[in-house]
Amino acid sequence: MDRENRYPINIVARRTGLSPHVIRIWERRYGAVVPQRSHTNRRMYSEADIERFTLLRKAVDLGHGIGHVAKLPTERLRQLIALEGAPAREPAVASVLNAQRSAMSSAPAAQDSVHVEACLAAVRRLDAMELERAIARAAVALSRPVLIDQVLVPLIHEVGELWQVGTLRVVHEHLLTAAIRSFWSTIRSPQEALPGAPNMVITTPAGQIHELGAILAAATASAMGWRTTYLGPNLPAEEIAAALEFNQAQIVALSVVYPDDDPLLEHELRRLRHYLHPAIAIIVGGRAAQSYHRVLDEIGAERICVLADFRERLAGFRRQPDAPLATAPPPPAE
Repeated sequence: MDRENRYPINIVARRTGLSPHVIRIWERRYGAVVPQRSHTNRRMYSEADIERFTLLRKAVDLGHGIGHVAKLPTERLRQLIALEGAPAREPAVASVLNAQRSAMSSAPAAQDSVHVEACLAAVRRLDAMELERAIARAAVALSRPVLIDQVLVPLIHEVGELWQVGTLRVVHEHLLTAAIRSFWSTIRSPQEALPGAPNMVITTPAGQIHELGAILAAATASAMGWRTTYLGPNLPAEEIAAALEFNQAQIVALSVVYPDDDPLLEHELRRLRHYLHPAIAIIVGGRAAQSYHRVLDEIGAERICVLADFRERLAGFRRQPDAPLATAPPPPAE
C-alpha cells in the first residue's frame, strides 16, 4: 500500500453521508471505486475515493441513477454537480423536484440498509430471536430476490469481513448461518418446483465449511422453480457425483468462500469433473472463486460473481434441451 492516507469504510461513511451498505453496493455492483486492501483484507479508501463517493451521492441527490453516473470520470462528475447543482430560476420548484427524485432513487437502498443494520445489530449481540425477527421483517417488506440480493448477501459479506479482522467471532457467523438456514427452511415449499422441473445439486466442496453462499444459491434456485438438493458444506467429490446421479441432476452449484489458496480444493475440483458426464454443468460462485480461476477454466466450470448472474444462467439452462445424466466412472489415478 502506498504512503497516501487510507481510511476504513466507517470513516468513509461518516464523511460522505452514505451508509457502509450503500458504499459496498456502489463499489461491487457499479464499480464506482476500487479500494485497496490492508494486510488483513479490509477495504481502505483514499481521499480521491472519498471525493468520488461524495460526488456520486450529490449526483444521485440531483436525480441521476447511480448506474448512469458510477462510471463517469471524477472531473466529469465535478462538472455535472457544478452545472446542475447551481440555483435554478425557480428554486422552490427545483427543490421540490430534486427532493422527489432523490427520495425515489435512494428510498429502496435506504430501506434495504435499515434491514441490514437491524440484522447486523442482532448478530453483534448474539440475539438469535431478534435476528430471526429482523429477517422476517425484511421478508415481509421485500420480494425474495431483493431480500437475498440487497439484505442477506450484504449481511453475509459484512459479517465475514468483521470476522476476518477479528471484530466478530466464529460464533457470530454460526449464529447467522443457523438463522438463514432456518429461515430458508420455513419459506421453502415442496410445491415450489413444477412437474418436470430440472434438478440441481448445491453444496460446498471438501474443505469448504462456510455454507451461507450455498444456502442462498439454493433459495434462489428454488424460487425459480428448480428442484434443488442442498447437501450442506464440506462434501467430497465422489459424494457430490453420487448425489447428481441419484437425483438425475443436470447442474451442480458450488460455493467457495475461504480459504483462497487451498491446493486440496483444486484436486477435489478435478476429481469432480472426472466423475461427471462432460455435459453436466459445474457452476462455482463465492468470494474465493476467482482465486481458483485456472483450475475452474481447466475443468470447464462457470464462475458466477453475483446471484443475478446465477439467475440468468439458470433461466438460460431451462431453455436448453435436457443434458445427459451424471455418471460415476472410476476415480482418477492419484
